Amino acid sequence: MSILRTDNQADSIEILKLVIETTDYYREIANVVEDDNLASKLNDIANERASYIEPFENVVKDLGEL
Repeated sequence: MSILRTDNQADSIEILKLVIETTDYYREIANVVEDDNLASKLNDIANERASYIEPFENVVKDLGEL
């Protein structure tokens, strides 16, 4: 892994970070809301976003990062 990154490498890392952060964010919010229906929808969103983590990890690995 080099200190210098291409735009694609930098972008892929940023996307991976954001996918992980937003997944965690939706899960945390789902745990604190009092409306069970809303919590369920937030968990659904979190689960959908979580499904993108592994593919983006693979993209980052393919680009020589991780």
